[in-house]
Parts: sequence; structure tokens; C-alpha cells
Amino acid sequence: MTISKKAIEAIKGNNRILARLMLKFDKSSQTLALWLGKTPVDVRLTTPDAVKIISEESGLTEGQILLREKETV
Repeated sequence: MTISKKAIEAIKGNNRILARLMLKFDKSSQTLALWLGKTPVDVRLTTPDAVKIISEESGLTEGQILLREKETV
């Protein structure tokens, strides 16, 4: 699983989401910025707790937040 571009933009544009994620993971805003800038985005942002925070603060559904990664053979 990976996080959608729509969810990334919601996180970047919402200080409440950033603050709650910082508290949840005990990480700085710089660390979260690094996670969001990675390809793929850091897996911790796809955990149930992170998805719940993103959904509660942005109004996005889980289906709008998470994307299934295509398997490569």
C-alpha cells in the first residue's frame, strides 16, 4: 500500500494533520516532510492510526487515502 497524491497534498496543506502525525509518531515536522518526499512515501503514513488521523482531519475516505501498489514481477 502507498498513500495517494491527494492525501499527501491534504497533509501538507493542513497543520492539524501534521501536528497530530508528529505527536503520534513522536517525530519533527522535518521528519514528516522527509517521509512525504520519499518515493514511495514512508510506510508509517499508511498505518491504520495515520490513515485515521488523515481521514478525520481531511474528510478523505480510506479509499481516497490509500492506493494499492502494482506488483512487479
